[in-house]
Amino acid sequence: MIPPLLAICVWPIAVMIFFRRYDLVRATVLALLLGFLFLPERTGINLPAFPTLNKNSVPALAALAMGFVILRQMPRARSAELLASGKILPGVLPSSKLILGLLALLVGGALLTALVNDDPLPFATRSLPGLSTYDGLSFALTAVMGVLPLLLARKYLAHPDAHRTFLVILTLAAAGYALLALYEVRMSPQLSNQIYGISVRSWLQQVRNDGFRPVVFLDHGLRLAVVFASAAMAAFALWRLSKPPESIRYLLAALLILVTITLSKSLGALMIVVALLPVVLFTGVRVQILVAAAVSMIVLLYPLLRSADLVPVDRVVEFARGISPERAGSLQFRLKNEDILLEKAMQRPVLGWGGWGRARVFDEDGNDISVTDGSWVISIGLGGFVRYFGEFGLLTIGPLLLAFRRRQLGLTLATSGLCLALAANLIDLIPNSGLSPLTMMLAGALIGRLELGRLPSQDQEQAVLSPQPKRAGRSRADPEAIPPPAGSDGLARPGPRYTRFAPKTSKGKP
Repeated sequence: MIPPLLAICVWPIAVMIFFRRYDLVRATVLALLLGFLFLPERTGINLPAFPTLNKNSVPALAALAMGFVILRQMPRARSAELLASGKILPGVLPSSKLILGLLALLVGGALLTALVNDDPLPFATRSLPGLSTYDGLSFALTAVMGVLPLLLARKYLAHPDAHRTFLVILTLAAAGYALLALYEVRMSPQLSNQIYGISVRSWLQQVRNDGFRPVVFLDHGLRLAVVFASAAMAAFALWRLSKPPESIRYLLAALLILVTITLSKSLGALMIVVALLPVVLFTGVRVQILVAAAVSMIVLLYPLLRSADLVPVDRVVEFARGISPERAGSLQFRLKNEDILLEKAMQRPVLGWGGWGRARVFDEDGNDISVTDGSWVISIGLGGFVRYFGEFGLLTIGPLLLAFRRRQLGLTLATSGLCLALAANLIDLIPNSGLSPLTMMLAGALIGRLELGRLPSQDQEQAVLSPQPKRAGRSRADPEAIPPPAGSDGLARPGPRYTRFAPKTSKGKP
């Protein structure tokens, strides 16, 4: 048995090995993703005024430090080459003022929330204390720690080649993790207890019919299921990107992940995969980006739609009842708690109630009578719409802006595959609290692609079809002119006339 705190403390050594052995892209993904998947839950080092050092923060801090060390040790010509080619982006913070504004909402809003919640909440038998500037600084640092995976992904995973590498590592890691999950489907969620001595939280929630919902080393089976849902999108995207025999391996990995999702008895994740699977299998880059953007817009506006009673919750409950009365009862219970939590959040809609349980609902004696599930309602309760639009704005801005700029950026299936993987995770944030470093990494890679812009190699390819100079005394259109080439979205781009590569001779032969 491994002491859980020891695993957290030695993970920086593993991160150092990753960065010494692999390139910056692979090392970053391995450090963050494997740390999230394999380090123990509910274990960390608590320092004064500093966020808890746990399985989410330690890998991010170690990757940040090692990336800085590697770049400092790298020859200046090599680092300049990486910057010029777009393999890495400069700085830690994005250059976009819009993205910086969303970061300021998230981090600055955490500090302001504490400043406006200095009043205690009294009850008959106890009271919750007001927040202080010290709390505000701690909340702000926690917010910074939470977005570190996004910032690292934006810096190192912006290039389309990095997107493909990200898809490969996510697929292979999920396929290996699926074997552990299938073990727990049969033997019950015991791996965390056997390896780290940490029992599963909410054991009864992992029992389903005559089997079990696997957890492995995460904190809940639902979070594991959405990881598999995102990985399924990645695996099928790779299957379309690759050629045999490589594509066969990715197809087998995708099928293994699908079987694991089905046997995990997580209906929500399975429905997400069923809804998005035709998109990733049968549509091109343009449609995939637009679908991901539509999902992002719905998720971003969901609280407004929910508060205005524009979400057909009754129909959703009836649909769930047709599948399973037990699932319908669970969904109805969640919706009821969402209603009372949203009602309280609307009492302080701008900056919320702050932490330490102040956003929850209590009876007159101070007993907690609420259950928090959806990430959206948790975010609004903690920091109001300032925090919500800062946090969910960062998660959704990538697919939204990529949809508007898809023609000029020349996006690939690797990027649209990441968009669908993120869309699967975003959908799950409505009923569940599935926000994880993987979610932030997906969002950061897409934000980096926006900042990267059109690649020089794409401009060189476009320049091969150069416009023919206009001949003197010729007024009619050139009969050899052909329309502009179709973009990656399948639509022709407007622009100058393009001619064939070789002009014809007088005999009409090239």
